[in-house]
Amino acid sequence: MKKVTFKEISKIVGVSPMHVSRALAGHPYVKEDLRKKIFKVAKELNYSINPFGRGLSKNIQMKARMICLLTNYDNFFRTEYFIDLIDSISENCRSKDCDAIIVSLTDDKRDNVNRLKNLVNYYKAGIIEGFVFIAPDLGSQEGLFLCSEKVNFVCVGSRIDPETKYVDIDNFKAGFDVGEYLAGLGHRRFAFIKGAENRFDTRERMQGFSTALGMKGLEIDPDLIVKGDYKIAGGKKATASVFSRNKKPDAIFYANDLMAYGGMEFFKEKKIDVPGDVSIVGFDDLAASANCRPPLTTVRQPYAEMGEAVMEAVFDRNFTAMKIPGELIIRKSCGRL
Repeated sequence: MKKVTFKEISKIVGVSPMHVSRALAGHPYVKEDLRKKIFKVAKELNYSINPFGRGLSKNIQMKARMICLLTNYDNFFRTEYFIDLIDSISENCRSKDCDAIIVSLTDDKRDNVNRLKNLVNYYKAGIIEGFVFIAPDLGSQEGLFLCSEKVNFVCVGSRIDPETKYVDIDNFKAGFDVGEYLAGLGHRRFAFIKGAENRFDTRERMQGFSTALGMKGLEIDPDLIVKGDYKIAGGKKATASVFSRNKKPDAIFYANDLMAYGGMEFFKEKKIDVPGDVSIVGFDDLAASANCRPPLTTVRQPYAEMGEAVMEAVFDRNFTAMKIPGELIIRKSCGRL
């Protein structure tokens, strides 16, 4: 098949080849209406470029099929949860003959949206197959922008609103399993160390936990529901806050493993025995959880299944949502009262 050139596109659009080159490369100074016209013609002619290969000879054209992974989590590249999830998504990308690119967003919302505008142009040119937003916040400005552009967009590990196409662990069921397990051990005073308020996952984990306790005639004291930040230091601080109160829990459910590690640091310093004095449960089943002292009871994330489901969500335009069951991993951080 004959390769389409900038010159051919420029003749149809009625601009210079340089304008075509700049538009397809995402140059910010090309007018938006002209950019859209150029991309429309390029797509009609089945022209594809490698948007990251500007150093290549202009005679070399590469077909590209890419999935764009987005996140605005500040510890993205240092957090095992994200690494495991990206590894699973990337492996499933290869099975679809796709490549994954990672875009780490910043706190500058306006700059993020401007960057996404260029990526949306690549989507409209058929280079990017879809966008996957990992662990977005509720009402994320970047996510709402992608929705407004009507691109192929899926959230994983939380979502921006109830209507978003998404893949996630069944957080409600996982929280329910934790509550049922701790109540079955005879615990009666519970604390919940939650994550950020603007995330679906922490809300659903607490709802499941509370529902299971309610079915046993139990409840979480509102004074023992404490905000965390998904980090070790935040977990330690939240645990100290819980144990500074008159009513101390005999069981704590942490919204992730990292905060449970922080709780363990606090207990060790204060010589509080786990599980003799308090049982604790985490969430994620990070690699270190099996080697804690004592080994941490936690909920295992179904990374392999989530990566496979993300690819299904990207390529099946009728896909709406999928919740995948997690697995409660019972270790020695919980004891019977």
